[in-house]
Amino acid sequence: TMKPFVILSLFVFSLFACSPKKEVKTIAVTQVEDSIQQPLSQALPKLVQLPGDLYQKLDMDEWESLTRWMREFEDFSKLDTKGVELFLNGLDLRTRTFSKSAFPEKLDIFPVRSRLKVVLMQTQKAKFYAKNQQREELIPALDTLYRHYNSFLNRIISVGEEESIEPEELD
Repeated sequence: TMKPFVILSLFVFSLFACSPKKEVKTIAVTQVEDSIQQPLSQALPKLVQLPGDLYQKLDMDEWESLTRWMREFEDFSKLDTKGVELFLNGLDLRTRTFSKSAFPEKLDIFPVRSRLKVVLMQTQKAKFYAKNQQREELIPALDTLYRHYNSFLNRIISVGEEESIEPEELD
């Protein structure tokens, strides 16, 4: 009575033991490199530097958010081939934070704020191209971003120049 059960069990066991092993499928992970073949600094225009005397003239000495934001752009210009998308994400966040920060009274004007909004828009555009690995679109977008960044700083410089040529009030 137990003999047919043992024979059947051995048969089933040998059937599974002798069957070919199933192949274990391995999933190949492809890494997407967030890089550009040439250094960014070669492809982008030079950044405008604010004259040192402008900080005091326009009450910008305590404007740390501007300093941090400008440092972020300068660091980005030194970026070589890795981390473009990641860096643009950080630059986008820093630009958003900067645009919401308190501006010195003399610079809290439409011409300055509007130029900053254009820089923010260009940052987002470049971020999109970097995310989608569209190199042929990314370099011109970065060039445009830098030109608008320079335009923003040049507008601050012109406000400082306008400040120093305004006629003094007569007594």
